[in-house]
Amino acid sequence: MIAKLAGLCVLAYLAGSIPFGYLIGRLAYGKDIRKIGSGNIGFANVTRTFGWLAGMVTLVGDVGKGLGPVLLARCFFGESWQPILTGFFAILGAVFSLCLGFKGGKGVGTSAGVFAGLAPIPFLWALSGYLLVLSIFRYSSLGSLTGAVILPLALLLQKTVRGGTDPYGGTVIVAMVASLLIIWLHRGNIRRIAAGTERKLTHDK
Repeated sequence: MIAKLAGLCVLAYLAGSIPFGYLIGRLAYGKDIRKIGSGNIGFANVTRTFGWLAGMVTLVGDVGKGLGPVLLARCFFGESWQPILTGFFAILGAVFSLCLGFKGGKGVGTSAGVFAGLAPIPFLWALSGYLLVLSIFRYSSLGSLTGAVILPLALLLQKTVRGGTDPYGGTVIVAMVASLLIIWLHRGNIRRIAAGTERKLTHDK
């Protein structure tokens, strides 16, 4: 069981390390997305730079590399702590990508995929917060920060309502760590939002 779990964690990290936004920029447009706009390789910067289609492909890839390992781990271990750990390694891969010299994105899309697989209802609350803020302010970063705050709170609420022993205890811990990591990686965005210089989610060309 330990060898199987270790293999899944390695696989999750490698999957998380796939930089879809970077690959789309290089292969489809011949450009390095890290040198354009905000320099981030995620959905928002890819959309602003290359358009909505490229952005959505990036988003699907980022979500999939979080959701896939979690679902695979659940096939082997069911609803237990092992899929939680596997999902955490996928997030680590997204943020510290092996393909990009242990640098990566901000982990939002991959975290979304992980928690969609681990805790669908709390994930939907976080997604709703993201979409609501995005629809009002048009800042993807602000929406991501909102979702990062809502997710652990929604998990705590659901754990309280459900009661008893369930895998959400570990999921809450991972959600808190992921949320703090996302907030930290958005510190530049927070400064730009405060200064009124943050770019909205629109295709620049």
